[in-house]
Amino acid sequence: MPNLRGASLPYSLGYVPGPWLQSIQVSKGASSVKSGYESITGQINIEYMKPQGIDGFRANAYLDNKLKQELNLDGSIHLNQRLSTSLLLHAENRQTDHDADGDGFMDMPKQKQLNGMWRMAYVSPGWISQFSVRAEGDNSISAGQSHL
Repeated sequence: MPNLRGASLPYSLGYVPGPWLQSIQVSKGASSVKSGYESITGQINIEYMKPQGIDGFRANAYLDNKLKQELNLDGSIHLNQRLSTSLLLHAENRQTDHDADGDGFMDMPKQKQLNGMWRMAYVSPGWISQFSVRAEGDNSISAGQSHL
């Protein structure tokens, strides 16, 4: 499922919360004919947590010395032996001014970000089917601050 493209490309990995990741594969050069023209210079494949993985709920909170706050919630339920669903939620907030070099311009933007993903998976001996819906909101402000 391609997701690091278009207007989100410069910030693409910033829209992938760490607790959502199961693995990352990186290939340099032409990785696969089936991936088309987008794989000519290489690929980054991001594998999200799978609904058929561990059943249960997890929470993760983060606060750093620059007052960046993050909250991650995820959970999955096995509806029956073949059908599983999961919900992944992420909230990020950084609203303090950062001007470490004192030049009057912010070094990092103020940011509010909300991400959510709902996934379903059906796994049978003959075939596998997956369904995913993802929503994302990002508000970043990087206007300069005057110290005069």
